[in-house]
Amino acid sequence: MVVMPYSYDQPDNGARMVRLGVGRTIPRRRYSAKRAARELEELLTEPNYGLAAAKIGQRIQQEQGTAAACDALERLLSSGGEGQRRAQSAS
Repeated sequence: MVVMPYSYDQPDNGARMVRLGVGRTIPRRRYSAKRAARELEELLTEPNYGLAAAKIGQRIQQEQGTAAACDALERLLSSGGEGQRRAQSAS
């Protein structure tokens, strides 16, 4: 993945992607089609990027994120949102 972080959460997401070894970033002020092509070429020819992505993909598949999210929502709904109200009143 090649990312040109622009604002909000994009710089953090780009840094995380680089840290995980699955992509590269291009600073906005240094972006050009030629630079993007070079970065893509690096991603496509360096096998470590694909290996890192496959490893993370396996980890994500084991997380069962949809089931975990549904369980969390069901707990919230069954408590009548009590946990959220307590968190809001504490802030």
